[in-house]
Amino acid sequence: MLLRARSGPFSISSGGIRIGGVLEGVEQRRKVWWQSVARLSQAGAETRQNLLDVGYSYFRLEPSLPFYRSRYPAAERHFCLLTAEELKAVSDNGMTIGAHTLTHPMLSMAPREIAWAEMSESRTRLESLLGQKIWAFAYPFGHPESVDEHILKMARETGFQAAFVNTGGGLGAELTPYALPRIHVSSAMTLAELEAHVSGFYEGLRNGLGRIRRRRPSSPITQTPSEAA
Repeated sequence: MLLRARSGPFSISSGGIRIGGVLEGVEQRRKVWWQSVARLSQAGAETRQNLLDVGYSYFRLEPSLPFYRSRYPAAERHFCLLTAEELKAVSDNGMTIGAHTLTHPMLSMAPREIAWAEMSESRTRLESLLGQKIWAFAYPFGHPESVDEHILKMARETGFQAAFVNTGGGLGAELTPYALPRIHVSSAMTLAELEAHVSGFYEGLRNGLGRIRRRRPSSPITQTPSEAA
């Protein structure tokens, strides 16, 4: 919605929740989107949906899913959820099914009762559908801003045996069962890239580059290439 909306300032609200900002280039629109995700995560799913409906009307846009269905042949495969029958077929063919909340809020921003319901109900509904224990959980978004100590504790309290984030890890890392790192694997990834992720090399390199970027411009970089590696 924000990528397709007209440029300029905007402000929309519903149910006591307001989002707004200035829409210009793609990066600025993504920044406004991420701020909006955090704000919307403080409300329940019905309030969030109502605000999105207000937004589509405000910008005079067709909702995203019908828009993509009419213009993008792979929209169903890329944007739609599995049906109950499809999920059962996946499970029956040997895939492990884990929970991922009901409506994908940023759990660290959600009130406790909303976060608890999103996590626990997603597990119980899947267990009822599949007739098996759901032991694993993946946090929505999965980065440090979206998961805090209270949410890690809640994953255990709601009955999961393990939960997954998108950062950290590598072979030999000390890991809590409720903050296990996930590795994104794409069809274009080489074996060398996969090894870099699994071994922790990629994570270490990214952290090192982040520390370099945070230095002031006047601060010299004293590491040699071998030390940096």
